[in-house]
Amino acid sequence: MKSTLIRRALTVGAALGLAATAVAAANATVLDQVGQRQGSLVSFGPLMDNGFPTSYKDSHAVRLEACIGAEDPLCGTPAGDTYDPELPVSFPDNFPDEFFYQLANAVVPVPGNGDLLVESNIEGAFAAGAPAPGDQMVFARIRIRDKNVPDGTTWRITHPYGVDVLTADDRGINSTVDIGVAPGQFGGALAGRVGPFLQWDPSVGPAAPAGYTGNPGVLHQVVGSPYDTNYVKVEQKNDDGSWSSLGQWDDQFSVQGRYAVNSGVDVDAATFTGDDNRGFLDVYASSDAGQSIVVSANATLGTPDTPMHEVDGRYYARIAVDSKIPARTQIEVVNTGDVPVAKKTFAITDQVTVTAATYDADSGDLTVQAMSSDMESGADEPALRVAGFGPLDDNGEATFQTNAPPAVLKVTSSAGGSDTESPIASGAGFAALVPVAQFVAPATVQAGQPVLLDGRASIGGRTYAWTTDNGTVVADVVPGLATWTPETPGAAASITLTVTGRGGTSVPARQDVQVIPAGLSTVNAGADQVKTRGQVVKLAGVASGPVRWSQISGPAVTLSSTTSLTPSFTYPKMARPVGPAGHGNNGYVVDNEPVVLQLSAVGGGFADEVTISPTPETITPGAARYRTRTGVWRVTGTTDLKAGQTIAMVLGPNASGKFIGQATVDAAGAFSFKGGAQPVAAGATVTYVSATGGSVTGPLLITR
Repeated sequence: MKSTLIRRALTVGAALGLAATAVAAANATVLDQVGQRQGSLVSFGPLMDNGFPTSYKDSHAVRLEACIGAEDPLCGTPAGDTYDPELPVSFPDNFPDEFFYQLANAVVPVPGNGDLLVESNIEGAFAAGAPAPGDQMVFARIRIRDKNVPDGTTWRITHPYGVDVLTADDRGINSTVDIGVAPGQFGGALAGRVGPFLQWDPSVGPAAPAGYTGNPGVLHQVVGSPYDTNYVKVEQKNDDGSWSSLGQWDDQFSVQGRYAVNSGVDVDAATFTGDDNRGFLDVYASSDAGQSIVVSANATLGTPDTPMHEVDGRYYARIAVDSKIPARTQIEVVNTGDVPVAKKTFAITDQVTVTAATYDADSGDLTVQAMSSDMESGADEPALRVAGFGPLDDNGEATFQTNAPPAVLKVTSSAGGSDTESPIASGAGFAALVPVAQFVAPATVQAGQPVLLDGRASIGGRTYAWTTDNGTVVADVVPGLATWTPETPGAAASITLTVTGRGGTSVPARQDVQVIPAGLSTVNAGADQVKTRGQVVKLAGVASGPVRWSQISGPAVTLSSTTSLTPSFTYPKMARPVGPAGHGNNGYVVDNEPVVLQLSAVGGGFADEVTISPTPETITPGAARYRTRTGVWRVTGTTDLKAGQTIAMVLGPNASGKFIGQATVDAAGAFSFKGGAQPVAAGATVTYVSATGGSVTGPLLITR
């Protein structure tokens, strides 16, 4: 067993070095068998004042709370740029930019290949880096690293949360996958691979400290793996495809986690029902089952401390009120069993009920009736309003004119309440749409050669009438299809389609087609396309004879065939600036041109072009900060193209500046880079360049 002092240092160092995005190594494969998994994370608790969940619970009913602050050596947060442990924790002024519900790692010595680090954490952090309201997120992280693995070597690593097959590049093995990085979406971490929680094996001494999953400064065997793989095993792939074990299995882990003693409380609703003199306050709350939840005494309302009734974590109280409730009066709900006591305040509202919502499609009348549970009279009576339309009268009713009512109406009250309802429609029904004729025909045809005409895209048609001034048109048994055989070459032929349906007869649709002599080949390269770089593009050419494809412009592509009408190719990703960090990319330019291909008839005839354009991508810069004291960059952003592409970042207003680093876009469209670079003394902007075509310049902040 290695020194516990060394392992503790690794634990703290890992905490300081974590980032909040997914950066997966190349050639990474996850082999977890979902059907064999036994357990996971299942829920999270109410939100604390800092905006994070009080705790996360796994399928074994183990709840771990957030380790925030430095006062607990077994569940602590190290000092950082945003947190001074010498001062009280205060959100967001003195608050860690990352902390953990579970922090678990193993460092496995691999003979001849250094040490392999395997981490499995549930981490709280902020999407843009620094603590900020509304930016809170909690994610599940699996990280596997060993910088000493030779380039091209493939390892199969079994650990408590599954099996990963990773192939090293020139930086060794370096894989980090975070699930749940969308701000405010705290259920996202439940979909990660981490869970159930790892705890010291109770059958192996010493026992874990009371109240904790273990002591992070002491290595210990653990339990909790959903696959019963409470160890790390490393295997290397041989040339013949077999696997060989490297060194000994390691079952020694550093584990940090504190069992939750606080359950918190969320207030779901607080509504008033009554008149000027008397009424009732109904309060709805939620927490873990079996808690002591109380509505605090309220001097404004003249109400005492009132315990709430509970069923399966749902809490309810009904409190008599003998005085008028001022608008926006707040109540306090507390969980008296928490230490310190968890408190939530909530504004009292009325309860709005939509009693009727009808729409007459013939007259356009939308009639809404609603009532408030607050029966106060005169100027104190709540005002009701239909969102998007206007106010209801004193009787709670109004009629509005509209040609298109919404599917769901919302009525709001000046006392804070609201209700929704779908309108019930009536009327004779709209007249049928006058049919619209439209059809597809080739631009050029050969005399005597039958051609398929397709009018199935017509709207509202039941019968189809075709005419032509050159040759004959025979309707197909499939409505909307027809076969046209032109006769006279050398002139433009006219084809007309008229459709008839319940709404009447359409305006005739007409197309002119060039008729050429028999023997000349006609070609059509197909419709232009828009594709995301990295995807497979399938072409759809049409021709009357042999053809050949060639490229006119754009990034070079390799067609699966140059003589087939329907070849395919992989749309190449765009070049990006490359490292090493701090070095310039002189001469680099952003080149996001489309691919233009030509389909030509072999032996003479015609040629046609098709353009494959890249899917437009909009990159939105986030925070870009460089600290001169530490030489560390933090660069974040988002993109509307969620394709797992790589974003490169360079210093300055164009892509030829000094290379900073790169990051991979996650499933939510976010990316983040944190790392070191050559010293930067000045600069005002950072340019972002994507492998799928996006490019944008954003501001840079340089601080000490």
